[in-house]
Amino acid sequence: MSISDATADCERVKSNKKDVVSQSEYELKLVEAQQLADVMEQLDSLKIKNAFLSRVSHSEIETMTKEVEIEAIQNAKEKADYLLEAVGEAADDE
Repeated sequence: MSISDATADCERVKSNKKDVVSQSEYELKLVEAQQLADVMEQLDSLKIKNAFLSRVSHSEIETMTKEVEIEAIQNAKEKADYLLEAVGEAADDE
């Protein structure tokens, strides 16, 4: 885990009282989805209000991207075929 950013500001918390509000940003590298679930559960128990994912990666991201693109093209072709059929046309399958 490494700290990404840290700030502290003097803000009005109640009508007449000032308090220091601090904020820290950490970057945590995890390798499994279950680790993320565990971290989010711990943050919730600590009443941490803001947490977000800055990036997600996978060792086979290129293969998965190609598979999704192929599936999208197949779905688009299927949709084009039934839309053509709806207007009384036929697709030229070659």
